[in-house]
Amino acid sequence: MGNFSDFLPYTANGLSSIGFPTIFPVSYRFLPTTSLHSCADLRDPALAFNILITVLLFLVLRPKPIFTYWCLVCIGFWHVTLFSQPQASPPPIDTAFSIFLPALFVAYAFWRLAFRFVVPIFSSMPIEATVWYLAPFWAGVLCNIIFDEIPISRLTASDIDQRKGGITALVIIVIVVLFIVVNQVRVIRKTGWLPYYLGWYILGALTVVVLSQLPGLEFRLHHYILAIVLIPGTAFPTRLSAVYQAFLLGMFLNGVAAFGFASILQTAADLRRDAPIGSALPAFLNNATNLNSSIPLQNQTIFWSPIPDDSWDGFALLVDDVERYVGAALNFSLASLQSGLPHFFRLAYTSGGTAGDFTKAGTLWPNGTWVDPLPGPS
Repeated sequence: MGNFSDFLPYTANGLSSIGFPTIFPVSYRFLPTTSLHSCADLRDPALAFNILITVLLFLVLRPKPIFTYWCLVCIGFWHVTLFSQPQASPPPIDTAFSIFLPALFVAYAFWRLAFRFVVPIFSSMPIEATVWYLAPFWAGVLCNIIFDEIPISRLTASDIDQRKGGITALVIIVIVVLFIVVNQVRVIRKTGWLPYYLGWYILGALTVVVLSQLPGLEFRLHHYILAIVLIPGTAFPTRLSAVYQAFLLGMFLNGVAAFGFASILQTAADLRRDAPIGSALPAFLNNATNLNSSIPLQNQTIFWSPIPDDSWDGFALLVDDVERYVGAALNFSLASLQSGLPHFFRLAYTSGGTAGDFTKAGTLWPNGTWVDPLPGPS
């Protein structure tokens, strides 16, 4: 469609949009019907098919435990890669194979450390094996969907603080995990292996403490790493151990297939995503002298303050959320803007062509009234 103005807020299909009462140059419209075909969402059929295959594997085919285990690993990994949470569209198969091989090595370690002690116990109990393994396994594989409503995206202090209900959700998760760990410790203590496991976990905790103190890096506990840490503690032939290790295996496959083997240590920039970087913000210098309804919009100009120091070399200006100017000038002509509509302006310093934080939107109303942006970055 190109230029379109006055996008109205709308609510449909359980979703609500936000209005945008000005013009946008690259607009498009969804038609109610289309001549295009062969576009289908295969996630649900693929999930149903893969669940059916794994059920048949446990109930009908009943191969050796190690074969069953490797089938779960492969089916779970490629289901995430191709259907439930691909890294891109279409799924990058080359990237998937680069992750698949190291994932198989980790899965082999899981088998040696935990699964080989539990899976064979259920060989003569196919119905129990199906219940205790498949339900939690698929819950782990689809953990991005199952836990989508939990207000925690990443286990970092800044992310938890910024999300409403994040601290409450974290407390509940910690209580549940603590209950599971205490119960599993009780099981391990009965077997006499507690000192051995406790020693390794203490060593791991000390290693984490050392790593977390490295300058310029922040410790990030990805969910695939959490699965790696906890699976060795499930190497005991109980029904709960089967549930735990099945869920953790699915969670591991979800993590590595969807995001790769992300680093346990990341820089602040890695964790920031598109959040503000905390840079200085420029200021607009507009008033009733240069902006008022008696002057045609095409003859008006907005102004901003000069660069305060040598750390910046220019400005970037967004007009109606489209970058319209990058350079060292201290003003911008409004001659190209459409009159009769409100317009929104965001300004940032630049250095070497890279913009810092943008201000919140300053608003120029059709009657010539200028409203300064609120404090803080966009």
